[in-house]
Amino acid sequence: MVVEGESVVVELHRVEPARPYSNLSNEEKWELSRGAIVGWKGLIDGDELIRHIYADRDADRDIPPVEIDF
Repeated sequence: MVVEGESVVVELHRVEPARPYSNLSNEEKWELSRGAIVGWKGLIDGDELIRHIYADRDADRDIPPVEIDF
């Protein structure tokens, strides 16, 4: 790079992307999510989780139903 007629060396460093999973397909993202959910098995009550999700969604009736297979 040249600044005011003088050559200058600029050191560049790689920066991790803000969205580390943006390069994954939707199927790969789903598998990661599903793997995390399966990891919760036995730690949380799935029915209670779904009740909480629906309670939080009461304000927006256009959101589709939630189905979680354990």
